[in-house]
Amino acid sequence: MNDSTQPAAPVSAASETSSATSTETPRATAPAPAASQRPGHAGRRKGNASPAASPRQRHPLLQTLAERFPAVFGAQPLPLKVGIFSDLQLALDGEDEAALKLALAQHTRSNAYLQAVASGKPRHNLQGEVVEAMAPAHVFHALTELLRRRLRRAANAAAGAPASGARRRDDGDVAAQWQWFERRLSQAITQSGLPATAFAEAASTRDAQVRAVLERVVEQLSALAAREEAMLAAYEATGGTVADFADTYGLSTQEAGLMLARARLRRDAAASAVHAPAAAT
Repeated sequence: MNDSTQPAAPVSAASETSSATSTETPRATAPAPAASQRPGHAGRRKGNASPAASPRQRHPLLQTLAERFPAVFGAQPLPLKVGIFSDLQLALDGEDEAALKLALAQHTRSNAYLQAVASGKPRHNLQGEVVEAMAPAHVFHALTELLRRRLRRAANAAAGAPASGARRRDDGDVAAQWQWFERRLSQAITQSGLPATAFAEAASTRDAQVRAVLERVVEQLSALAAREEAMLAAYEATGGTVADFADTYGLSTQEAGLMLARARLRRDAAASAVHAPAAAT
């Protein structure tokens, strides 16, 4: 496997100021800069922009944000609502616009923030209140960005480059990073509550390796869903207990119960999706 292959970059910090979803797949080894970090962008509206913090230096404004809004900017960040930049401008009236953009960009491109998005947590306002669900495409792009960073660390470790922080045991193992990605992607699809095929339709990438993993995970989860739906139909046809049903198929009662519960949830979700348009009208 070519360890130089880079997956698609995620919807990043700027995504919190806009609802647009990027489908580009940059191949550069370094992260694509957020809009506010591109040359000539900062300070367009205000000429006295604060200088950008270095890539390894925490922007000083982030401390202010953590103190003012600990629920979302604290040690365990939460995904921010789309349009959060406007809310921050109102809350921090008088704060330099360019500096605020740079701080927000740095925050939302941090590993901690990307992990929060990749986990599928909902988006929050400045008070830490849930305001909207996380879009599957944003979960997928956060995962691919985390993978890209892990692959870069693995390549650096294999080349003997100095580590910027504590190295994990698997840092130099490219295969381990792809295994991590496949496992996390499977979890993300399952947690989304969507059929695997629907999640895949929302995701987009130009990276052949990432796409191959996505297709493999979708195939595996679709096969599992079909099996569990067949098991649910068989269970409902018997009219027996879960324990008896589990014994028939050589499963523990807990395994059978979880399998049937997942199948019911998928069936109920599909039924809700079918009736939702009619109910809305």
